[in-house]
Amino acid sequence: MPMATTASILLLRKPIWRVLGWLGMLLLFFTTNVFAAQAVLSWAAISGASGYRVYQVQTNETAVNLGTLHVTDASPVVADVATTTATINLVDGKTYYFALKAYNSTSVSAFSNEVGKTLPALMPSANFSVDKTSGSAPLTVKFTDSSTNATSWSWNFGDNTTSTLQNPAKTYSTAGTYSVTLTVHGSGASNSVTKTNLITVATPSSLAPIASFNATPTTGTAPLTVTFTDTSTGGSVTNWCWKFGDTVSSTCNSTAKSAVKTYADTGKDASYTASLTVSNAAGSSTTIKTISVKAAPVIANFSVNTTSGKAPLAASFTNLSTGVNLAGYSYSWNFGDGGASTEINPVHTYAQNGSYTVSLTAKRPDGASNTKTQTGYITVSSTTSTNAGLVAAYNFEEASGATVVDASGKGNHGAITEAARTTSGKAGQALYFDGVNDWVTVKDSASLDLTSGMTLEAWVYPSATMSSWRSILLKERNGGLSYGLYANSDASQPVTSINVGNDQNLSGGSMLATYTWTHLAATYDGVTERLYINGNQVASKAQTGGMTVSTGALRIGGNSVWDEFFKGRIDEVRIYNRALSATEIKTDMTTPVANSSPPSLLLGNQAIGSKTDTISKGTAKAFQKQAAKTGQITNVSVYVVAGSTPVVAGLYANNNGRPGTLLAQGTLSSPKAGAWNQIAFPATSVTAGNTYWIAILSPGGTLQVSDKVGGGTLPSETSPVTKSTTLPANWWTSGTPSYDSPLTGYGAGY
Repeated sequence: MPMATTASILLLRKPIWRVLGWLGMLLLFFTTNVFAAQAVLSWAAISGASGYRVYQVQTNETAVNLGTLHVTDASPVVADVATTTATINLVDGKTYYFALKAYNSTSVSAFSNEVGKTLPALMPSANFSVDKTSGSAPLTVKFTDSSTNATSWSWNFGDNTTSTLQNPAKTYSTAGTYSVTLTVHGSGASNSVTKTNLITVATPSSLAPIASFNATPTTGTAPLTVTFTDTSTGGSVTNWCWKFGDTVSSTCNSTAKSAVKTYADTGKDASYTASLTVSNAAGSSTTIKTISVKAAPVIANFSVNTTSGKAPLAASFTNLSTGVNLAGYSYSWNFGDGGASTEINPVHTYAQNGSYTVSLTAKRPDGASNTKTQTGYITVSSTTSTNAGLVAAYNFEEASGATVVDASGKGNHGAITEAARTTSGKAGQALYFDGVNDWVTVKDSASLDLTSGMTLEAWVYPSATMSSWRSILLKERNGGLSYGLYANSDASQPVTSINVGNDQNLSGGSMLATYTWTHLAATYDGVTERLYINGNQVASKAQTGGMTVSTGALRIGGNSVWDEFFKGRIDEVRIYNRALSATEIKTDMTTPVANSSPPSLLLGNQAIGSKTDTISKGTAKAFQKQAAKTGQITNVSVYVVAGSTPVVAGLYANNNGRPGTLLAQGTLSSPKAGAWNQIAFPATSVTAGNTYWIAILSPGGTLQVSDKVGGGTLPSETSPVTKSTTLPANWWTSGTPSYDSPLTGYGAGY
């Protein structure tokens, strides 16, 4: 960079007053900045000028030649200012010429005098550094350029190899001592530096390695994952032997150059001595580090397969605490009814109705403990609750099929004719009736022959304005009814009707709104007949006499006596052989049938098994079960240990000790790991004492389920096909037998 300051003063080429008569003399001064490649131009102010334009020409001349004018009107303008100075950035090694013009709103002057300056080029200076100067072959060295004023580089590494990169990396494969030269070029000049005997490369076998490694992290809470990275120096390593210190062994835990180890929870704080031994033909070396692992904090937690139901209620608890199945951990359960257990996953039966608080205390081997308490966790209702006198209940929650299951336990199951299932129910699913020929038929039974007491209930959702009589529930008799509940009548009101020798109708309220859920209820206690809409009594009358008993069917959604078909949805149907109070009716309004009358276990096991069974993708496995009760199964529950891909569950009949005909199947799209998973399917009859098979298939991936309940050895069988997407109508003629049933799974229904 030029270090001297020069200045010159010249006149305009053409006197400015010839162009702008009112302007004075325009003078241009030139100075080079001693700190940077810049030109500082200045001039005397001209009266009447509003601004000044600076023109510049750059040449490759080696010296200024002011004998020739260089700046013209075509030259670039590098400054347009209102002041009398301008600073222009320049490039070293070039020659520059400047001139300027003054102007105002009406005129422009001629050019001023022209000034020039040549900036000398800066000389390059070579220098560099390396990341290492010695080691065993093959030795890779990284070279870092620290030269100044360089535009190109030429390296000589001392072994007849070169590079033109600015920052090259070089691998020396042969032992020896090497001098390195760097030559740099810039602005027409060059400069070199040589570092003699800079690199020393040893023969690989001539040096034994020196063991060292990094461990990240070295402290933490279990499970603690530690990454071990070899950082050994000296001779090249040919063998690595890692020992992580959590096992006593003469063999290596890993022989990789770097390793990852997860230290598991042992229930107490622990320290491990991790070691690395490295070796080559010249020798070996060992070093150690201490890994400190703190025991995982004790966190008690649990879940249960059901939190409510009728007594006796069998509750299967799943321990979700830290340390489950680790040696030395202990567990103490308090079920809130005086019962207790020290099992990991106990099953407890609640015999009495009530609300129970459950607690679990988990204790580590070192004595640290934690307690989880869930207040009012289990609610048990007795058979003397609101359900007393319930003879039929329908929530239409079956997955598919033409059967509707009676949730009362009385076995008054129905058959669908034309009506369609819909998920848009009042509570879950419902049935849709088209108002033309749809109904559900329930065969006559003694429990449906009401005489001295009655309650009829249903949620209804009309999808059309009603006219005339529209039947919701009706017990048929020859030429008439025994009892019935209507959404509408000739009076455009809901109606209840009983026959006590003749029909006694009771209507009340307003016409039901369309596309709105409305709860209807009717009662008779041998003294009074009552009608309720949305839990409120809208009509009553004194009435005596026993209701006429018939052998006719119970119909839902229509009847065959007068063809009084209802159009819309019906849900949550209940029939009692007694008259409920207004309070009980309001309770039923807000309590789904599924909650007040939960399904019962008909076959299988609710206890958690001692083994985890892996079912591979596309493979089915069947587990033998025996029905404990006769009834209609509507779902199968399976305890999934791991896996989240869709699961298919099916129920097979028994065929000489092997799975036979498929009775029903269903699919759950997103099972939850570490929990019970319920798979719904069409209502299917089972008979107490008969043998059945629950089959599990995971079409999309591996699934782990719990089995071997109680250490049992019942038969199970794996399919020979490994690409199944659905269960076959008949089980395969060949399969791989095993004896790890019972499955942690059960079928429930009514």
